[in-house]
Amino acid sequence: MSPTPSPSTSTNNAASTDDNRPTLAERAHRAGVQTSYVDVDGNVVQTSDTALEGVLDALNAESIAPLPLEPVVVAWEGKLRSVGRFGTSRSATRFDIITEGGDTFEGEALGDHDHWHLDVDLPLGYHRLTIGSASSLVIAAPQKAHPVEKPMWGTFAPVYALRREDDRGIGDLGHLRQLIDWTAAHHGNLVATLPLLPMFAEPGVAPSPYSPASVLFWNELFVDPAAFPFDGSVSFRGGPSRTIDYDQIDVQTKALIDRILDDPRIDAWAHQHPTVRRYARFRAYGDQHGRQWRTWPQRIRSGGLTDDDVDSGRARWHVAAQWAIDLQLRSVAASSRQADVLLGLDYPVGVHLDGFDIWAHQDVFVDGVTVGAPPDTFFAGGQDWQLVPIHPEMSRRSGHAYLIEALRHQIALGGLLRIDHIMGLFRRWWIPAGGGATQGAYVNYPADELLAIICLESVRAGSVIVGENLGTVPPGVNEALEEHGILGMFIAQDHLDDSGRITRKPPASCMALVNTHDMPTFAQVWADRPNQAAALEQILEALHTGPADIVVLSLEDLWLEAERQNVPGTTSGNWQQRIAPTVDEIDQKRAVRKLGGART
Repeated sequence: MSPTPSPSTSTNNAASTDDNRPTLAERAHRAGVQTSYVDVDGNVVQTSDTALEGVLDALNAESIAPLPLEPVVVAWEGKLRSVGRFGTSRSATRFDIITEGGDTFEGEALGDHDHWHLDVDLPLGYHRLTIGSASSLVIAAPQKAHPVEKPMWGTFAPVYALRREDDRGIGDLGHLRQLIDWTAAHHGNLVATLPLLPMFAEPGVAPSPYSPASVLFWNELFVDPAAFPFDGSVSFRGGPSRTIDYDQIDVQTKALIDRILDDPRIDAWAHQHPTVRRYARFRAYGDQHGRQWRTWPQRIRSGGLTDDDVDSGRARWHVAAQWAIDLQLRSVAASSRQADVLLGLDYPVGVHLDGFDIWAHQDVFVDGVTVGAPPDTFFAGGQDWQLVPIHPEMSRRSGHAYLIEALRHQIALGGLLRIDHIMGLFRRWWIPAGGGATQGAYVNYPADELLAIICLESVRAGSVIVGENLGTVPPGVNEALEEHGILGMFIAQDHLDDSGRITRKPPASCMALVNTHDMPTFAQVWADRPNQAAALEQILEALHTGPADIVVLSLEDLWLEAERQNVPGTTSGNWQQRIAPTVDEIDQKRAVRKLGGART
């Protein structure tokens, strides 16, 4: 395995043996597993031997033979100066680079004990370097992501929560289009929302948008029955309930997609999106045999799923659903840009345990462990998010192809992408099966390579990047975000005095918010205090005139909503609350006066 630096300070896990075999701590260091970490209170916490052994078993790093060259090398601003090498004594040899555009660069590489030294200036893009019989992916990336071109403000709301009179019981892309128009009319420049990715339907359960079935496709529950490719002739009435009945919405959506199955344009679109047929087969087989693909027959669970294994009608339905939602979402995104409003999408930490992406990319995902967070102030027992981690080295050897595909799916569409828990680019808390969230260990990731991909894709798409850097942030993360033009987040609610004044000035390079969907609403925080509306207006005024590049207000704070969308650590009542007023009624809320003009 290629060497990975570890910030660990501990070397005391397991003593050396008489036969000079490496200690557990030495094995962990070589594999990029941290033997200690600094917790939220600044204390150094030693990783247990049990956790280290479980994570090392899952990584299986010692069985991965080293490559002659590092599989990935970053050339910031296209300047390629060296690439790591292993196991060669030659001091000079020829190299060639074939660029993404087909051009060729050639020259002589000079070697020392662990690097080949080159001196090449490349165009931005993904290129292939060859030295002898070995090759590397070269990511020639801009130093910074696409910038925020002017101070802006915007609104946040989950799409599912948006409401109109006599709608079908869930917010859809028609509601989202209406909110974009409303925001533009008030000189706002952003509408942010939760992930719009597909989820598994489970009777009686509101699915979490942060546990998607895939990050490569869209959630068909959000199709607008009144928009193309539908003719608007089907009317669903959801009733006045502010709680989404996902079972009923699932039935409605199935009936809606059934009406377009014979449209010949589906096949032409699918031809341009070849992965969708594999996704459709996966979902169709799961519809019939259960979504837990690890229990499927060996050939199928290993990825060998063919058209003959599934009901063709079910597979067709999933292709049609993706066609419809993709067309509609691209239309909404295009009209949003025309209105000078960025559509803010959200990239989650991972994929559901039973998700398509893990099944389809088993070479880069690691079964037997899950991702979460160690104990902190709010979660004394730690958190297990039940998400499967990507193997850092195997991702490198694939050229990070899955990550690039997943980022491109969203980054080119909206104009702004928020990356949830951006610290995961640097390290992730791996939890071995059966160990519990406290018995995990941090695994290092090739942050420089992942940041290079994000910067390159961001600039190509003209999309701003925001990193969710809340909670325990290891040293170097915020500095790296600043270096690469990635905005952090500032939560005003965490920095208020008793009079409602913000006690800490937000940095310029950030998205400033009153709160997030995972936090208590402003009305909950200010519940025992007088003049809630006036206090909120004061906060919004301070943010609006402050230095933050972007200011975002949750719609629900406009009417001092007391119920929150999600309570982390709980399993009921989340992800299904609809907003109290309709989108047409938002103007009646007084706090909007503080956001009634452009920021300068």
